[in-house]
Amino acid sequence: MTGSRADVGLLRPRVSFAIPVRNGEQFIGRALDSLLDQDFADFEVVVCDNASTDSTPDIVQRYAERDPRVRYVRNAENIGQIENFNLAVRQSRGEYLRWMGADDWLEPSYARQCVAALDARPDAVGVTTQWRFMDDAGRVTSMDVRGPRADAPTPRARLRLTLRLLQSGRPLLFDPIYSLLRREALDRTRLLQIDPWTDRLLAVELCLLGPFCHLDDCLATRRSFFEKAEVRLPRYHKNLGTKRGHRVALYRGFAEIVERSALSGPEKAACRATVVAYWLRDLARRRTRWLAKRLGRDGWGWKGAAVSVSAPSVPLRIEPWYGSRQVFGRLGHPQRWVNILGNVAGAGRVRSVQCRVNGGPPRASSVGPDNYRLAGAGDFNFEIDRADLAPGDNAIVIRAEDADGRAAEVTVTVEYRDGTRWPLPYAIEWRRVADLQDAVQVVDGRWAVTEDGVRILAPHYDRVLAFGDDSWRDYEVRTTVTFHGYTPAVPGPPTYGVTHVALAAHWPGYDADRHSPHRKWHPLGATCEFQLRESLQECRWRILPGPTGAAEDTTQGRRIELGRAYAVAMQVETVRPGVTAYRAKLWPAGDAEPPGWELELVKEPETVERGSALIVAHNTAVTIGDVRVTPLPR
Repeated sequence: MTGSRADVGLLRPRVSFAIPVRNGEQFIGRALDSLLDQDFADFEVVVCDNASTDSTPDIVQRYAERDPRVRYVRNAENIGQIENFNLAVRQSRGEYLRWMGADDWLEPSYARQCVAALDARPDAVGVTTQWRFMDDAGRVTSMDVRGPRADAPTPRARLRLTLRLLQSGRPLLFDPIYSLLRREALDRTRLLQIDPWTDRLLAVELCLLGPFCHLDDCLATRRSFFEKAEVRLPRYHKNLGTKRGHRVALYRGFAEIVERSALSGPEKAACRATVVAYWLRDLARRRTRWLAKRLGRDGWGWKGAAVSVSAPSVPLRIEPWYGSRQVFGRLGHPQRWVNILGNVAGAGRVRSVQCRVNGGPPRASSVGPDNYRLAGAGDFNFEIDRADLAPGDNAIVIRAEDADGRAAEVTVTVEYRDGTRWPLPYAIEWRRVADLQDAVQVVDGRWAVTEDGVRILAPHYDRVLAFGDDSWRDYEVRTTVTFHGYTPAVPGPPTYGVTHVALAAHWPGYDADRHSPHRKWHPLGATCEFQLRESLQECRWRILPGPTGAAEDTTQGRRIELGRAYAVAMQVETVRPGVTAYRAKLWPAGDAEPPGWELELVKEPETVERGSALIVAHNTAVTIGDVRVTPLPR
């Protein structure tokens, strides 16, 4: 095994994310991005590589070079999935621990919300959250449901709830393996045993030690795929066969855990009786299903079933990211469209999302993910032509339906102000900004104002902020950017060959096409992209005036340091009628500004002579500092 616990002399992190992996090159980058994008910083990531034969080691080591919180441990040989899970625990140091599959990912607020929940419940051994299963086509195949949890004051009551959840036959009802666990409680267990029922055995062992609290927010996504037991079990451990064996062995294991526990004599007797009762109930349920199948009936609804575990239906929830009342045109209009962004969650696959503007006909939007502007499952972005809005308040009624016919509606009131002109010069001091859309128009993505600036919460394809309007012609934009992480560029989605942060000028809005939201980003003046290259070496500028004709910086690039702020400047200037120059440069914030410009593109003929400015984060986790825009002298 390579790698070590070399960091044990450092302060103990609050959270350890433990990722056991073998041959995970296809998904490990997405998992690590979701961790490094957490809005809670006090954590470590321990990746235990079980002798991968693909490019997993190279990918993880690149992340470790970029962020010291990532630590890579490699086994010299395949020790089996169960032992690798346990090794990840032994290599970690956090007060709380979260196992995570290499093909899963978490929402940016996962660590913050879960740590707060456990801090508030010192009696709890862990915290579960709502989560979803998603297949490789981006379809949500199932989602957790609300209902009773293993949160009861007595061991017997918790055991009864745990067995009920594990026995329900429904996915995702309870899985301590993928919860945030209190390390002190986990250390009192035998961890994962070499057993085909290992996850259920650990669930019972933990529930006897204390309750699990629960958060109703959907904060995690697991990759959904089918794998037969004869393939899955040998991967757990070489000594396991290809079948799980009789369920009697499972309940015998539960009984042995009760006997080994530190419970009192009466508590043990009560728990033993609970195990026996649920074994008999499980046996009756399975025989009922077998008989129903023989009779051609549905075993879940067949009259006479000994057990029918039902869970409450999960209502659809529509969340407009920027509130139920939004103002457009307070300063001016950067583009043709008004964007209403948000997410639909709380159920299975979302079938449709539509909106009505002031009682008009329904308008459909695609539902994410779409490998372009819609990043997450259930994301939507309604692009409403400003010509369809009336001055004053407009009612945008959003309706969503899922595959089971459940529906939800919310109304977003859009206050539309016409006839305003964006001031120039213009400045943004983020510490003075209470509502993000008072300072910019959010075109794509979920952004949040922090102490250091505005930060993208979920990096993906072209997360865009716009400011200015079509009265802006010759101007210079200055800001700072701090890189926190990035997705290495690949030919296909989601990077499409580039990863960058960019400033753009003379932008009229996305051009109308057959997609909803639109994807055609040109015509525009030009986009000045600062591209992040492999291992953050040889990073350089490219200025792109459209699909073709880009200017590339051919000088030696520079190395970018994560966590360091860089000053960025872009200038757009009319050289003569029909000819425009676009210029860009970047340097470490706090250093003397270098003379001149790093790259210039002269565009002739110019097709868009005026327009707003953009800040674009393309597959980069960034914080944007204060912004200053000044007009150039005529």
